[in-house]
Amino acid sequence: FTVGGATADYPTMADAAFALNECGVSGPVVLNINPGTYNETIELNEIAGASATNTITFDGGNQTTTIISDSTVQTPIIFLNGADWITFKNLTVENRSTLDSWGVVLQDTADNNNFEDMTFEMPQIPFVFDVVGIAMTSTLTASASSGNNGNNNTISACTFNGGYRGVTLQGLTGDFSEG
Repeated sequence: FTVGGATADYPTMADAAFALNECGVSGPVVLNINPGTYNETIELNEIAGASATNTITFDGGNQTTTIISDSTVQTPIIFLNGADWITFKNLTVENRSTLDSWGVVLQDTADNNNFEDMTFEMPQIPFVFDVVGIAMTSTLTASASSGNNGNNNTISACTFNGGYRGVTLQGLTGDFSEG
C-alpha cells in the first residue's frame, strides 16, 4: 500500500493507522510512505491479526525526505497503545512541543516492535525532563511510569537529536533505564 498524497491508498499516515485499527490484517502489510512532511500524529492499538507472520511495516524510504511531525503537548508522534509486530523504518520523527514531548510512546504491552534507520528530532529545552525520542511508559503525563509497557522491542541504527533523553524504558517493578 502507499501512504501520502491524493493518489495514494491512504492520503495520510493517520488514515492508514485508522484502517489498521478498524480492519486488522490477514497477512503481512507494507505501507510505503511517499516523501513529504506529514503534520500529524498516529495511534495504533492492538491490531487484529497482527503476528510474527502477519507483520506491519511503515517504510518512509528515506529518513531525510519523509518526516512525521507535530507539536501537541503530551501527545507522542507515534503512539503504540498495545500494538504488536509493527516496524517503522527510514523516516524522521519530529516533535516540536516545548513541554512533555515524545517521538514514540509504547505502552500496554506493545510487544515485538522495531524501529530501524530512523531519526528522532526533539527540542532541546534545559531542565525539561520529559522530552524523549522513545519512551516505554504507562502514562502520557511522564516519560517513565512503571507497567508492562512493552517487551521484545528493538531499536537499531537510529539517531537521536535534542531532547533530554534518547530512550527511556520503564518496567513492571519501577526499574528505569535511559540512554
